[in-house]
Amino acid sequence: MEFLKFFIPSTLVSFVLINLYFLLAKKYLIIDTPNHRSSHSMITIRGGGIIIPIIILMYAFYTIEMTWYFCIGLTLVSVVSFIDDIKNILPLPRAVAHMISAFLLLLSISAEFNLYYIPLAFFVVFFFNGYNFMDGINGITGIYSSLISLSIYTTSEYLGISYDKNLVIIFLGGVVVFLFYNLRKKAKCFAGDVGSISIAFVNTYLLLRLINETKNAIFILFVTVYLVDVIYTIIERLWLKQNIFHAHRMHLYQKLANEMNYSHRFVSISYTIVQLIINVVVVLMYRTEMLYQILFSFFILVICSIVYLNSKYRQKIISINKFW
Repeated sequence: MEFLKFFIPSTLVSFVLINLYFLLAKKYLIIDTPNHRSSHSMITIRGGGIIIPIIILMYAFYTIEMTWYFCIGLTLVSVVSFIDDIKNILPLPRAVAHMISAFLLLLSISAEFNLYYIPLAFFVVFFFNGYNFMDGINGITGIYSSLISLSIYTTSEYLGISYDKNLVIIFLGGVVVFLFYNLRKKAKCFAGDVGSISIAFVNTYLLLRLINETKNAIFILFVTVYLVDVIYTIIERLWLKQNIFHAHRMHLYQKLANEMNYSHRFVSISYTIVQLIINVVVVLMYRTEMLYQILFSFFILVICSIVYLNSKYRQKIISINKFW
């Protein structure tokens, strides 16, 4: 089976790589120490997601299908993010690196530069950082990211669209191994910036390539749940006059895990199930008239907004009642 031809080697290589990284991380103390903003209570290895860019780049050297734009962009954003995991980088050079990587990502989809790449690059950088903000509890990055890539894989197969299926399989192999060590009550490692942002880079590439091939933006709904949580949290923090670039615990998933005491795995799986339902309907709606697609997209965003705001409101009421 072609899927297993790439998936099994990917998981085996990722398993070896992540265990080698554990030895290095312990030796050089690349760890995450809990603080008042953390959603965990134990010292844990940081940067376990480094295996993702490594196996993707190993695959890139194996095949000629990957463009140099993609490889350089992934390498740049991964190296900068890993350095940031070890020693905080100033916001400006980090933002510049993210922007360059975003342009390289767009050029890897279509090498012909267009003016709309400029605003689109800002959205890509926003998505990189939003993805990083959402990496706050065990399992959420791995499970949710697996769903996105699997959705793109099955959709492309269903619609008969040209895409690099082996890249998706290799990516999934690495994510599954990471999940083995992260999707636990007491995680052995966290993705770190290198993991969450490199995963965001790959999934953004796959998603934008799907949109480019179909000439239909409805597939942006494949990341609805993340976007809703990120955007509304940013709006809330701006309303409270907080620095949106500082770490916090105001996302809904953090509230559910930290203040309402739902398990990390329950919250991560719940987010993924909601997104799965949306993705299935998106694929079914793809062949309908554009008007219906627009109405459906609006309906999904309204429903998700209502659920999000209601959940946030209920959580605040419960917290106030507990306080009194």
